[in-house]
Amino acid sequence: MKKRTAALLAAAALVFALAAGCASSGSATRPSAAGGTASTAVQKAADSAEAAPAQAASAAEKRKIVKSASLELETTDYQKVTSVMGILASEYGGYLESSSIEGKGTDPSGGLRTASYTVRVPSEKLEGFLNAASAAASVTRRSLSGKDVTQSYVDTQARLKSLQAERARLLELMEKAEKVADLLAVEQRLTEVQTQIEQMTASLKNMD
Repeated sequence: MKKRTAALLAAAALVFALAAGCASSGSATRPSAAGGTASTAVQKAADSAEAAPAQAASAAEKRKIVKSASLELETTDYQKVTSVMGILASEYGGYLESSSIEGKGTDPSGGLRTASYTVRVPSEKLEGFLNAASAAASVTRRSLSGKDVTQSYVDTQARLKSLQAERARLLELMEKAEKVADLLAVEQRLTEVQTQIEQMTASLKNMD
């Protein structure tokens, strides 16, 4: 019986895919100081937080590198190789972000079946994942590239530190607020700050 070759395209190991542009995600609308004591207090909390010193990129102990890899495989055991990709991603501390499959196993024309995967794994385990995936089938193409995002990482860390300081001051203001209007103004800004903190924490996590 003639064996039909099936192609498997495994795209990638994107460890820090969300790093680009993360440093600019900290912008926010500030309450106007014309609104009275509550707005003024909130503004002072924000200004005080922004005065927190930022770390310089040159002082970073470790460079942050975005690594992207592309791996193309070919196999005659399509089912086995496709089923192992999710397992490998998990074994190397990652996960399948997306996948797509084309073609049918019962195709009488003998056409190729293809599968494409986007995988995220920790940077330090990328090489191991690629080697394990390569061992599962015949490699037809393999590429690896990197991008230094140290400055974005340091900037995001500094901005996160400032926001956390502002949140602490806002919580203090909330405890002292005596008027409903004051409390509402502080709560509004606190919600904005908390949202930004969560976004930046996620960005840093994707770069770690």
